[in-house]
Amino acid sequence: LFTGILEHHFITEDVFDPVWLRINGAFLLGVILILAST
Repeated sequence: LFTGILEHHFITEDVFDPVWLRINGAFLLGVILILAST
C-alpha cells in the first residue's frame, strides 16, 4: 500500500486529481501529526 502511494505521488496526472489531492493531503497531514507528536 505504501509503495503504491509513493508510485502514485510521482504520476503527474494524479497530482492534479482533486480526489487524490484530498487523499494525499490527509495522508501527509497524518504523517506530519505523527512525527510532530513523537
